[in-house]
Amino acid sequence: MTGAGLQVLHATKRYSGATTDALSDVTFGVEAGAVCCVIGRNGAGKSTLMSSIVGLTRLNEGSVTLGGESLPDSAELRRRVGFAAQSEALYPLLSGRENLTMFGRLAGLGRSELRARVADVAQRLSIADLLDQPVRQLSGGERRRVHVAAALISDVDVVMLDEPTAGVDPVTRSNVLDLVRVVADQGAIVVYSTHYLQEVEALDGQIVMLERGRVVASGAVSAVLARHGTSTVEMEFAEPIDVSTSPWNAEWEGSTLRIDVTQPNEELPRILQHLGAATLHLRSLQVVEPTLDRVFMELTGMGLREDEGLPL
Repeated sequence: MTGAGLQVLHATKRYSGATTDALSDVTFGVEAGAVCCVIGRNGAGKSTLMSSIVGLTRLNEGSVTLGGESLPDSAELRRRVGFAAQSEALYPLLSGRENLTMFGRLAGLGRSELRARVADVAQRLSIADLLDQPVRQLSGGERRRVHVAAALISDVDVVMLDEPTAGVDPVTRSNVLDLVRVVADQGAIVVYSTHYLQEVEALDGQIVMLERGRVVASGAVSAVLARHGTSTVEMEFAEPIDVSTSPWNAEWEGSTLRIDVTQPNEELPRILQHLGAATLHLRSLQVVEPTLDRVFMELTGMGLREDEGLPL
């Protein structure tokens, strides 16, 4: 990666008394203008990774650099990072506008630029009508939107959003994803933690898939699907056929025969040739492409769900 990018090398974090590492040898890089989605179940290590990148959690081993310099150790570099942690960092007695103004001033924005930035992010996240209400009077989803807006109020090089759409409505989720695309198009690095795989597919960037603190897959979504995914040939027959001598792992569900393949364009002709005259009873045929959800389940042995007892 180039010197302008964010690089995480061999990041390892151990909490005192824990039997396993919260992070173990995590390595990846993100270039300017790219979106990197950190995905995993609750407890996989996403929040630990996010807080380690900005220096809120100190690594036992490894490093995080921005433009080749240590990010956690540089106050100047940290000011170039907008971070919305999983837990909200708002002042409940202040209004939404006062919170955003305070964060903008801390980032060094002038008065006129700050007013413009507040108006822009408020419009994009549909919080304009919430700005003059005390944060403590807002609902959980409304506070979440203001919280995300605070991370996006200043013009930064890196935007880090940890579970930004947790507890929000579908419209807000769509607005957040749209804003993430805009920020990346403007040249920022975006690191986006989530367990909603639909968001990852919608952003269509790169992914870092975590399971128990380890990277089990990384790269562009298409590359991860190609590397780890399997396609399924589904064939419906008018009557059962004998596949006991098939060299493939074939499973029946009702009248549908399913065969997992890694190279459907190459393997499908061989499957049909092997079936021979049995294809006369074939009613329909389709190739089901691999999905990110299926890849996740194959790599971790489970879907994305909440589990107790694992470090965040």
